[in-house]
Amino acid sequence: AAAYDERLGRLLESGVHIRHGKELLEQPEGDPSKAKIVWYDLNPHPRYEKKFKPLAADLQIWHQVLRGSRQGMHEVRFRGQKVLLINIFKPKPCVTKACRNSWFKGYSSQTKWIKYLPREHKAVQLETFASELRAALAERGIPSKWIPPPATTSTKP
Repeated sequence: AAAYDERLGRLLESGVHIRHGKELLEQPEGDPSKAKIVWYDLNPHPRYEKKFKPLAADLQIWHQVLRGSRQGMHEVRFRGQKVLLINIFKPKPCVTKACRNSWFKGYSSQTKWIKYLPREHKAVQLETFASELRAALAERGIPSKWIPPPATTSTKP
């Protein structure tokens, strides 16, 4: 695990930190092998996954934030480039017995990566980021993998 974490640390130090979805389709200046790094802040509880689903669909990864991530990081390839999605969500401290037995027990260890977040860089809004990516894909004639859920209609009289 130590060697894996060291490798990720090197990727985070040398990578390109991006804020806009269209930047996933652009070649990084200089070294095209540099990882693209996207920082976001999202509660990983399944009730919030709808914010993650559109981006997950286009990156062809699991739509639940916790699945496929290691300590809050998804390491994926998108159109030939390495992409690191890093969730910097930090749960509130547990103060009750019920909380200690909850789904996110131990989840705060994911914030270990935050030391690599550049001071001037902020977490992206996932919905905006995914929308920008879909627009950039459409401009290039590349179909998006995101299929929005059907609109719900009320059956109340």
